[in-house]
Amino acid sequence: WLHPWKNVQPYAAFKADGARCYLIGWASEYMYRCDNKQGQQALLSWHFFLVGITVTFKIVVICESGCWAQLVLAVVPLSNFFVIMIKHWNLLNDRRRHWDWLQAQRTRVGHLSERVLKKQKTTHFPGTSWEGALGERRWFVIQTTLIIISLVLLAVIMHVYDFKTEGRR
Repeated sequence: WLHPWKNVQPYAAFKADGARCYLIGWASEYMYRCDNKQGQQALLSWHFFLVGITVTFKIVVICESGCWAQLVLAVVPLSNFFVIMIKHWNLLNDRRRHWDWLQAQRTRVGHLSERVLKKQKTTHFPGTSWEGALGERRWFVIQTTLIIISLVLLAVIMHVYDFKTEGRR
């Protein structure tokens, strides 16, 4: 962030009181958000899964102990679970809009700007060809559904296992 990509984005540099300052611009708000949250789509998936495991363990322990007053301890991770899901969905929507903007700009630009678009594409969408479709949102829905199903199955297995071991004592 301390130095602009001179051939990709608008910038201005000036010196004030002996300090060099940069003013950096982005072509759209979606480009800014994609640049600002670069690589987070993979990390948010793991974070979503790990917070889901934490919520599952807390709820199962609360149900097994019978002390419903401890349900307050599950409020924060449960709300975090939904915040991460919304944050991930918004990031994927911004990436989709940025991809659509790149596609639209590609049809309108000359030879010089093709280099700029290629740099943006390789930075944010390295595995996607220009002709390919961006299917991240579909994958997010499938992944979220699988995570929730696996967490419910984990809770059921933990509950059944606890009853089996409790009967042996």
